[in-house]
Amino acid sequence: MLKQMTSKLSKRTLTGMSLALAALLLAIQPALAAGASFTIIVRSAFTMGDAGVGDDHEIDFSTPGVNAGRRAVLMVQTRDVDFTFNGVQINGTSLQNLVQHDTGSDESYVHMIIVPANVLRADQPNTLRLTSRNLDGNLSGNLDDFVVERVVIHYEVQ
Repeated sequence: MLKQMTSKLSKRTLTGMSLALAALLLAIQPALAAGASFTIIVRSAFTMGDAGVGDDHEIDFSTPGVNAGRRAVLMVQTRDVDFTFNGVQINGTSLQNLVQHDTGSDESYVHMIIVPANVLRADQPNTLRLTSRNLDGNLSGNLDDFVVERVVIHYEVQ
């Protein structure tokens, strides 16, 4: 009986995974046809806020051959984000605030952020700016201390 239940669970899991993979391939097919690339912006973790690099941190990165007229996806992996006013910008364009997700554990959270068309530059460095704010969204007082583990940008090339 246990073997039969395990077999059914495995079949259901494999079927679900197969459907998810097929949906993912269909979703990214236009990007694959045009050509896609990525840049790892942050490889080593660092801490933002009072206990780290301070209230803002800028990192230059390149996106060789980027099709600037297309949207991109920024993936920011963080831990211990306590407040909702911590921001993300690329080349001076505000994208969105990081989602509050401190669960009291060491689990990471990946923020999937859409970068609008015409924000990335192919011919000069791009600048990612991360900001840490307090509970009220200001710079004074207790800034949010959170860890940025990895940042990767996925983009379409020409």
